[in-house]
Amino acid sequence: MNKLAPHQMDILLVLAGGSTHGYEIMKRIDDLRGKPNSLGPAQLYTGLQKLLDLKLIHEVASDDPRRRVYAISMTGRAARDAYVAEQSQFLERARVINEGSNKGVELATG
Repeated sequence: MNKLAPHQMDILLVLAGGSTHGYEIMKRIDDLRGKPNSLGPAQLYTGLQKLLDLKLIHEVASDDPRRRVYAISMTGRAARDAYVAEQSQFLERARVINEGSNKGVELATG
């Protein structure tokens, strides 16, 4: 699989919580990131198109014909799960490395 950009992974993370439309995806990514306007419309819609092309998401029926609603696919869930596992391992390695670095500092100052 192609490596996804962080904003594309954010879209998968949001859609793992349920199907929704573009504007709501942007709002949820803002909540996820903890800052407003973290993803603009151009990034969102090019990201959605790439995820559609890779079959990581798909469109679902909408009650509002003006809105396109997206849902994560099983392949998208697998990609999301792999990403979460990879990031968890990375953070755990960083924690271990940092604890080792801090011990050296404690010894030097203690």
